[in-house]
Amino acid sequence: MTIVHTIGDSTLDNIEWVKNYTDDSVEGQLRQKGHTVESHAYDGFTTESLVNGDRVGRVFRENPRYLAKKGVVAGHLKPLEELKAAIDAKPNATHYVVLSVGGNDFRERLANPVAMLREIPNIHKRYLQIVDTIKGMGKNVRPIIMLQYRLDANPRRDHYGIYNILGIVGRFFTAAQAVSGVAMIAAPFVAVANVVAGVALGAFGALGLWATSRIIPLSVGAGYLKGQDLAMATLGGLMETFYKPILAKAKQQNIPILDLPNTFNPYKPLYQAQIEPNEAGGALIAEGIDHIIQNHDFSGPSQLYAKPDDNDYRASLNPGSSGWKVHYPQKV
Repeated sequence: MTIVHTIGDSTLDNIEWVKNYTDDSVEGQLRQKGHTVESHAYDGFTTESLVNGDRVGRVFRENPRYLAKKGVVAGHLKPLEELKAAIDAKPNATHYVVLSVGGNDFRERLANPVAMLREIPNIHKRYLQIVDTIKGMGKNVRPIIMLQYRLDANPRRDHYGIYNILGIVGRFFTAAQAVSGVAMIAAPFVAVANVVAGVALGAFGALGLWATSRIIPLSVGAGYLKGQDLAMATLGGLMETFYKPILAKAKQQNIPILDLPNTFNPYKPLYQAQIEPNEAGGALIAEGIDHIIQNHDFSGPSQLYAKPDDNDYRASLNPGSSGWKVHYPQKV
């Protein structure tokens, strides 16, 4: 017997964002593919929600309709404890646990980009704790990590102003990197007149490039110079930086990854309310999860599974903390 458990947020629990939640949601489409699905995912939940528990209906204010769809009562839920109890109840089954969380940690801090960036180490700590907890729930547990996709890029549907904020962040960091680069170039010439000043200027430039590239890769600025949209390039760069320790953890523990950043084209109609997967988006997710379950060797190394454009899902070896790239999307 095999069971698919979903845990995390509305990228898996999208029942409020599709017409027919029993058939069109991610979990509904997994059931249509023949899987037994147990849901421990809740709309609006964050990494903190999974670690410490949270009130159900975090986004919907415990809306009776949402609660009825989920089959739960209002109150404080602890998804990891739910998951552990479900696994313990069927110890001889194979339990595929699909984890998708983190997007709401950033959504809640959209109005304060500085606070958003400062929170990243805490998000990483909680995320890795969640992975370790799931991995330790038994020998028949097979975790699958699902990376968050890029958001709807249609300007008319930018409800949260996310790409405007990303554009501001991108301009700040690329400007800082440009100033740092100029300082490094100018340092030798300044040193001719004043060695101490030249060394100090060079050190300032090198430190600036190092510090800023830890958040926004230098490739973002290079892409912008080639004509890429700065907000979109910044989002890809932030994802590359954010997922480094998570990719490293997955590589260490041989966990497969559903690479949605390189699967969802943000210019395609895959979304509802900009950040939620609609029926088509849910179909892509369900297809990817099913593909991993059917094809991945869980005794082998960690693999990344992506479906670029309209091709089939394909696997590539997880490079760990360096080497994974979010490819710039093609407009359609």
